[in-house]
Amino acid sequence: MSEQDSRAVHHPAVVAHRKSRAGDVQLRIADAITKFAGSMPFVHLHAVAFAVWMPLLESSP
Repeated sequence: MSEQDSRAVHHPAVVAHRKSRAGDVQLRIADAITKFAGSMPFVHLHAVAFAVWMPLLESSP
């Protein structure tokens, strides 16, 4: 969550939903994975991985 989001005032239903998700370890892990998978570092990591994989590890790219 960004610094701006933490200062925002949210509807009580949103606050309750976030609190319930924060209480479950599996949901926190899923949220962390989703946050990373939707980020630009994830895109850059995959672009580099494919750029290295195709010419070096594939016999016929």
